[in-house]
Amino acid sequence: MRILFIEPNIEGRIGEPPLNIAGLKSFVNKMTKHDAKCCDLSFNKGSWQEYLTDEIASQKYDIIGISTLSFNYHQAVIIAEYLKSVQPDLPIIMGGIHCILQPDEVINCPFVDFVCTSEGEWVIQKFLDKNLDPEGIKGLWYRNAEGEAVKQAQPEVEKNIDQFPFPDWDDFPLEKYFLFNMSSLPIMGSRGCPYTCTYCSAHAVAGALGAKKTRYRSADNIIGEVEYLFERYGDGGLRHFLFEDDVFIGHKKRVYEFCDKYIERGFHKKYLWTANVRANIVNDDILKAMKAAGCYEAGMGVESSNDYVRNKIFRRNMSTQQILDAAALIKKHGLLLHVPIIMGSPFDTKEIMEENLAFMKKLEAECMLFPVLMPLPGTDIREICEQEGVLE
Repeated sequence: MRILFIEPNIEGRIGEPPLNIAGLKSFVNKMTKHDAKCCDLSFNKGSWQEYLTDEIASQKYDIIGISTLSFNYHQAVIIAEYLKSVQPDLPIIMGGIHCILQPDEVINCPFVDFVCTSEGEWVIQKFLDKNLDPEGIKGLWYRNAEGEAVKQAQPEVEKNIDQFPFPDWDDFPLEKYFLFNMSSLPIMGSRGCPYTCTYCSAHAVAGALGAKKTRYRSADNIIGEVEYLFERYGDGGLRHFLFEDDVFIGHKKRVYEFCDKYIERGFHKKYLWTANVRANIVNDDILKAMKAAGCYEAGMGVESSNDYVRNKIFRRNMSTQQILDAAALIKKHGLLLHVPIIMGSPFDTKEIMEENLAFMKKLEAECMLFPVLMPLPGTDIREICEQEGVLE
């Protein structure tokens, strides 16, 4: 069977290419008897309907897969509606974080036939193996002949994530992405996060999946992906990679092992990278190891300069002094500093937001971001916003 995975970015907001469907495509093509392709709409803002119509007309697809986050779910629905108007009998399955956190909303969408409520790899394999018969497949919801939602239980999460093949980026216009993201590609070295920050969906997703622990890839497996990426895409302009792990240093032993082996291979002189650290667990030794192994920038979430907002509302559990000390350590080792502060928490005041700006100046970060709070489904901050009556 043939499946087309779609990146539903029809608003044209460009960042990193979508790791999720690149990984699913590789899994289907290398670990099943089926065939998959990706269709990235990110650079087709004004002509996505024509682009998508040409794609589904060029090959016979048995099913369309759309991976969606909460912030682009409305775009995914628009695409699904359009596909149904063009080819009504072509089934559509949606997956991704929004489907894990809000499966009832998605299964009630009239343009969606199936919803993957779990991690996608084994669900997709079983679904395709059964010729799109969803009955009995854990992690897959569907509507029966009477139009009623059939909600099947969650499967156990896969603990050995080393077995999955490296993402396949061949279907993506990397030369265009490289103009926007410093010629980099993402690598995910783990699944999950050991922390429970209220604004982050990682904790909510882990709870919905029944994933009790963060799952880490081995150092050797990650280095294998680095080698693969630069052998395959280096001539096309790839220069850096970034770890998309929420907290790269959450498993310090693995970090040291990765850095040592990376240096042994001589990669530290060729392939530079960035990663996220955390102010209350970062230390001199681990930054020294990361710098020696080719890390050139550290991302560090601050989220608020105000102790009450940061620790009581966002549950970051770190002091202002720890943040200042961590920033100084990062500077000491010659790493660039990348810091986000969230604006617009339900307890922010004009004075707190002005404090945030002043605190950012004190940190002297090379990259400063000020995202507006998005109370994602399933997160504790959404419950707080609902309780405070600040959601329309």
